[in-house]
Amino acid sequence: MRVSTLKRRARLFVGLLFLSTTSCVVESSHPLSDPAEAKPDARLAGQWRDPEKARSDMYVGRPKLAAEGLPAGVMIAHTITTFVDNEVDHTAQAFFVTKIGNEHYLNLFDPKHCLEGSKWDGEKPSPFLLVKYVVADDRLTVWTMDLDATAKAVEDGKLKGTVQRKKADKAGKKTTVSGVRLTVTSENLAAFLNKGGGKSLFTENSKVTYIRVK
Repeated sequence: MRVSTLKRRARLFVGLLFLSTTSCVVESSHPLSDPAEAKPDARLAGQWRDPEKARSDMYVGRPKLAAEGLPAGVMIAHTITTFVDNEVDHTAQAFFVTKIGNEHYLNLFDPKHCLEGSKWDGEKPSPFLLVKYVVADDRLTVWTMDLDATAKAVEDGKLKGTVQRKKADKAGKKTTVSGVRLTVTSENLAAFLNKGGGKSLFTENSKVTYIRVK
């Protein structure tokens, strides 16, 4: 999957529908848990709206026309956006839920793996985008992984992965993080989060709250 597609899919889920060319995301080679063992979170089902983007609604549920053998815990989110010139845009994200301690996470992946016409063969799709979420009082709050914080965790040896950097000045003496690919196993990443590591990875900078449309 192209990196630009990953950026778009991650930010769509947190309500940021338009990306600058400098936007980057954290991707993971592995999910936080096995999708075959996931259970759907009924609290996520329904229509959600980002108050900051009233023309964009997200519809969450089980895919009606699902791939053969699709695990029962896989859900799908369709985001439909209308523009002032009467144009309409549609994007879909497939995901399943992982609960670690008292925290809930979404493992987002390409929806082509779960729609009718394809076959779920037991292989885990890759890469994944990991999102923390909380549902309370008809509000859905989500956090994506902080790029710089995750890069630091990798470079400090706390998580396995690779960090891509690009020059931030003409002299090339300063660099900024342009991407992170986590290669840490599902078990080790889940253990890291369970020990409180998620506090530094899912920051307030990426927090967006949706409201349920009734």
